[in-house]
Amino acid sequence: MAGMGDPFGLVEDKSDFFIHPSKIAIGSGIKYYSHYQFTYVDVPDWDFTSELLSLPTGFFINPRVLRSSNRISGHKADHDALLGTSWPQGKGRAGLFLRYSGTRGDFRGKMNSFSVIFLPDPVLFPGGTSGLNRYHEELDSFSLSLFYGLPVDNLRLGGAIELAHRTEEKKNLSDVTSFFFRSIDTNDPSLVMIPFDSRFWEALFKGTLEGPLGEGKLALTLKGGFIFNGDNDLRSTDIFGGTFRSSHLKGDVKGWKARGDLWLRFPFLKNLDLPFVLAMEYERKSRDGKGLERSQAPFVVNEDFLSYENKETIFHLTAGGGIDKKFNEEDRFAAGIYYKFIRTNQSFSQGFSNNTNFPYYKEHQAFLCLTGEKKLSPGITVRAGVNIFYGWVSEELRFKSPVVQEDRALDGHHWGMATSLGSTIKFLSFSLEPFLGFGYRKLQLSGNRVDSFPQMIQVERFDELKREWVTNAGISITF
Repeated sequence: MAGMGDPFGLVEDKSDFFIHPSKIAIGSGIKYYSHYQFTYVDVPDWDFTSELLSLPTGFFINPRVLRSSNRISGHKADHDALLGTSWPQGKGRAGLFLRYSGTRGDFRGKMNSFSVIFLPDPVLFPGGTSGLNRYHEELDSFSLSLFYGLPVDNLRLGGAIELAHRTEEKKNLSDVTSFFFRSIDTNDPSLVMIPFDSRFWEALFKGTLEGPLGEGKLALTLKGGFIFNGDNDLRSTDIFGGTFRSSHLKGDVKGWKARGDLWLRFPFLKNLDLPFVLAMEYERKSRDGKGLERSQAPFVVNEDFLSYENKETIFHLTAGGGIDKKFNEEDRFAAGIYYKFIRTNQSFSQGFSNNTNFPYYKEHQAFLCLTGEKKLSPGITVRAGVNIFYGWVSEELRFKSPVVQEDRALDGHHWGMATSLGSTIKFLSFSLEPFLGFGYRKLQLSGNRVDSFPQMIQVERFDELKREWVTNAGISITF
């Protein structure tokens, strides 16, 4: 499926049992599976820029412009490896799979802010913000899954149990020298990556019902799971106003997730099917921590109790359908059009400060999938796929403290495309499926805000730009 752009639900494939466990009941004998995929994401531009114009409405205040920017670039590498086997068990079939998923990301940002004051001629204000920032993430997941599928009359039932151990770490390192303080700033590293260091176990369960629906067929899978035995750390050090501050906060990780997948397939004409897909997923995760913050200044040392909480929610919806045309038993072409809705929300609170939406992200996306395969010889099949999407995005940021509250709303577009190539090479006792893919994605958002004060009006423009080049390659081997 990787060489076709992963058209799950559009084209039937032997790997569908990873979504609908009942499909593992198809087949006979003992089978062995292995898979590895490497994905490299190059991010040449990940920029946050703003321009704040202050206009006087009274005396003794000069017009001024504050320009800020955080220009980031870097890369991310993803690894996905799987080993497993399936075998006859009772009246059905069972499978056991070990999987590893890992991510390593490294980004560097260059920050700069300066102010221009009109006196009446423009004068560059020497204060501002300058420096470098580094963002790093490491995510590792090891999971063990047990599958079982069972035919019952004209139905197939299935289930799966997964036990996973995951570690997730994100951190930012900064040498920023700042003369300005603003609650939502382009130089705030939390805009890019909220820091945490978490370890937890997760248990997941799946149940599947598969069978006929009139002249067509239906596959319905429900999935749920929860986090347990979680630990979370947050370490922080900084220098502010000549005071060195350090803290080590320890806490828990909690969360749960639920997902539903419904696939429908109806025959329309000879060798032409109409597949439909509906999928919904919701995930909620929270991290917290408590501990002491130590502040050290010349001749003064203080220790204060500090707590924080980080919450994250994710909701995905996919709905659509297409056509799947077989020209003979081996050659085919398929096309699907889908609507996708993506909503994520992160919040981060520490002490009296509360970033309730940081950010609150919504995207309505139109997604087109084109794929096909052709048999060149009894032992060689080639396949290709193209995915194109265009999304309408809105994003909100909110900061609240006892002395200030700020809200910012942005909107814009997110679009991209990806191409995939793959093949199956069959030998006497095993088959190889190498694949290769390339893609490009671009996110561009902007927003304006106007604030009124007794002697001043502030007009701000905020822009966000992210460009990504994606390359992936891998191989699947079945025995």
